[in-house]
Amino acid sequence: QESVPPLSDKVVSIKPPRRPDRGGRSGRPIQLRANFLPVKIPTGDIHHYDTDIREKGKKSG
Repeated sequence: QESVPPLSDKVVSIKPPRRPDRGGRSGRPIQLRANFLPVKIPTGDIHHYDTDIREKGKKSG
């Protein structure tokens, strides 16, 4: 089997942007429905992989 090295060994830490002091006040209130699942995230590292598997010589499109 062929082994492919990872694209990056960097550890990425994502932090959401800070909210302004007073928050948003313009616009109008809306009712929002969301489809979500509760998730328990373990402590430690989280790995995310993207894969693209296709026949040799074929282009995706």
